[in-house]
Amino acid sequence: MEFAGPGMPGIVVLMDTRDGMVQTLMEPAATWWRTLASTGDPAAAARAANLSATEATGLTRALTAAGFLTTTTTTRPAPWPALIVGLDPGPSWGSQTAPVALPKHPPSRRALRATAFLVMAAVLTITRCGSHHRYFDRHLKAVRAVAHWNALRHAPFADPATAAESVDAVRRAARWCPARAVCLEQATAAMVLLALRGHSATWCQGIAPDPVRLHAWIEHTDSGEPVDEPADTAAYTTVLRIPGRRSPSRT
Repeated sequence: MEFAGPGMPGIVVLMDTRDGMVQTLMEPAATWWRTLASTGDPAAAARAANLSATEATGLTRALTAAGFLTTTTTTRPAPWPALIVGLDPGPSWGSQTAPVALPKHPPSRRALRATAFLVMAAVLTITRCGSHHRYFDRHLKAVRAVAHWNALRHAPFADPATAAESVDAVRRAARWCPARAVCLEQATAAMVLLALRGHSATWCQGIAPDPVRLHAWIEHTDSGEPVDEPADTAAYTTVLRIPGRRSPSRT
């Protein structure tokens, strides 16, 4: 993803979808990456960024060690997919505030709360069981499995009230979790809970700059509106959307 505009210098943010880690490239490394992505030619990238051979090699090795590059041998350079252009929220100068108060809802039904607790326990198992460096990938696989299940049974889109009720139940369950249960875990749990209730939604992962930060949430599949999210969510550029937009018509 690339962020550039009046509010900030051009930067490139790389995200590893296996573990959710990000790497921010400032200039001249950002120019090096843009050129490398568009040409597939390391020598051309080094020239465009005005990097010496030693500097370019060191940058390549660092990104390879971090898992953002792989070393392959090819006789014909090829461009990579274009960078996603992120939203420019403007400069914060260290004084930007973001409202985080969430809508208040009446307590959800006891049965729904109990189901939300069980779903959150299962999601925490996904997070903590297995290699820590692959936990984000496990979340993606779980969400894609839920989306596939919804597609097979033609699950209808969750209406605003049902979606909000499910998200609220998950958040209430997360308050009592002894382990990390923040936006990633809550978004995955909300997708699972809605699926158990016979409804579908869209799971989203976004990135915002200044400072670079990640956030996960669910949105209404038909309208694309985030479910029970603060206004600050509008600053995030969506980089992953599962299952993606589809027509609300059913077959």
